[in-house]
Amino acid sequence: MKATLEFDINDFDDRMAHYRCVKALDMAIVLWEIKVNILNPKHELTSEEIADKINELYHQHNIDIDQIIT
Repeated sequence: MKATLEFDINDFDDRMAHYRCVKALDMAIVLWEIKVNILNPKHELTSEEIADKINELYHQHNIDIDQIIT
C-alpha cells in the first residue's frame, strides 16, 4: 500500500499543511519528551522551568509553533 501527498507550495494553506506533515515526527518526539521527562511527578519544576524546557525542546527539534498554527 502506498500513499502520495501532493502540495501546491505556492498556496498558503498547502504550504502550511506540508510543513505540518514534515514536522509531525518532531512534534511527536517533543510531546513524548514533555510527557515523560518534563511533566513527570518525580521532577519538581516551577512553571517557568517547564516553559523553558518546552521551548528548549522546540528549539532542539527546529519547530516554530507560529509556522504550524498560523
